[in-house]
Amino acid sequence: MAVYRYTGTVTYKDDCVERGTVVANTKEDAVEKLRKYRVETLKIQKVPGQSGFFMGFAASIK
Repeated sequence: MAVYRYTGTVTYKDDCVERGTVVANTKEDAVEKLRKYRVETLKIQKVPGQSGFFMGFAASIK
């Protein structure tokens, strides 16, 4: 499983920007997990290497 760092806006709040990490197999799976929480206008970036491994333990969405 890979760790992705995301930034997006929440649909039910006007000026709310959500940031965090999500654990998913692919970028498309990460987008699907974030849609459950109504996070849109996403910017997703994969966290590589050892940093990604350790971020997986404290991810916002698993």
